[in-house]
Amino acid sequence: MACPILAVLSLLVSATPHYDPFGWLIWGREIAHLDMARTLSGPSWKPLPVLLTIPLTLLGSAAPATWLVLARTGGLLALVFAYRLGKRLSSPAAGVTAAAMLVLIPGLFRELALGGELSLLVVLVLAAIERHLCGRCSQALILGFAAALLRSEVWPFLGLYGLCAWRDKSVDRRLVAALFVSLPVLWFLPDWITLGDPLRGAAVARASTEARTPALIDHPALEVVNRAYQLLPLSLHLLAGVAVVLGLRRRNWPVVALGGIAVAWVTLVAVMTKLGGYPGLSRFLVPAAALVCLLAGIGAANLVGLPGSRGPRLAVAALVVAALVFAGVERRPGLVEEARMGRAWARVAGDLPGAVRLAGGADLVACRRPVLNHAGQTELSWIVRLPISRIRTRIDGPGVVFVTEDRVANVPPTATVDLPRRTIGHTDEWTVQEVGTAPSEGDCPG
Repeated sequence: MACPILAVLSLLVSATPHYDPFGWLIWGREIAHLDMARTLSGPSWKPLPVLLTIPLTLLGSAAPATWLVLARTGGLLALVFAYRLGKRLSSPAAGVTAAAMLVLIPGLFRELALGGELSLLVVLVLAAIERHLCGRCSQALILGFAAALLRSEVWPFLGLYGLCAWRDKSVDRRLVAALFVSLPVLWFLPDWITLGDPLRGAAVARASTEARTPALIDHPALEVVNRAYQLLPLSLHLLAGVAVVLGLRRRNWPVVALGGIAVAWVTLVAVMTKLGGYPGLSRFLVPAAALVCLLAGIGAANLVGLPGSRGPRLAVAALVVAALVFAGVERRPGLVEEARMGRAWARVAGDLPGAVRLAGGADLVACRRPVLNHAGQTELSWIVRLPISRIRTRIDGPGVVFVTEDRVANVPPTATVDLPRRTIGHTDEWTVQEVGTAPSEGDCPG
């Protein structure tokens, strides 16, 4: 119960998701109203978030905050499952260390704050592994299936696990068949029905706007491996290596398997980047980093627990503690920056509804060809109930423009036409302007 309670309390700090969650909420609302008129705008299709947001849309304006509670609960549960796995595979100390190291993964804290899918992905992967180790193979398969509805990198692992479960009859074969059939249907059918292109999600994923993605570098596969290494401090990689080596010596095959899964995940992303043109972003590697954190906790506990005289054992313990502290110190600036970015987004995004009211309200804004930066596009679409594609991110004609100077929230929209501007007013974070002669309320389509 502690995780949901903490997630609810976190709304006092920030109650507004980021770009992708608002996109999923919009699609959930469209599907709930039997309107599948999706557009080429917005994030790439991910079945699990949309399946979760369909019932959330019944909550109306409370849906974004409810999604944040769900996503943040998942992120907090990831710490719980990291502890449980560390304890099961080594000791309570290993579990505590693994959970603490999980916080050091770049971007995971920010994703947790903004309601992204990474926190859910990590908890589903860790929970699936924990359920398997507990002998709950059906539960493990279902959790793996849920993770596969978030990231395509999970598919090969789920397929291998499902085939083994089919062969060993450890899971009802009807369940295995149902999940295997459902996976491509949920991923490809919506885009196929609405856009005539079942692979549109893959195209969006490949069209990343991030500068210098591995796919754009001369040796993309090597760059992916390098980014996987850079995600965590060297000390954690070394401790994870210790866990795998000791696992081999002690025939602790689950620990060895975790190391193999982490390596296989990074290899898969590298191959997809090299051969498939996928961007190979660092966030694609976060599940592998989570497994490294888990192994680092196990390795640290195993080193401290090695047999020997008191003096050498104390020296080893001191070195392990120093390595963990150094890892935290090394990542501290990144964590501070992520917290700053999260607070900035909370201010800017939380103030957008007030800016919409200043411009005349949601209905009037929807009639006046709204424009704002890319990061706020889906939030404004949610507020004024327009398709995402109807929210422009550049000034290419008359309309009402929302401008924020906060660079964390994205740069102001660019202008491709020279039209007179009139400032309607200011909120704490936004300036509302009228460009040219905006359409009147009577010109609103439909």
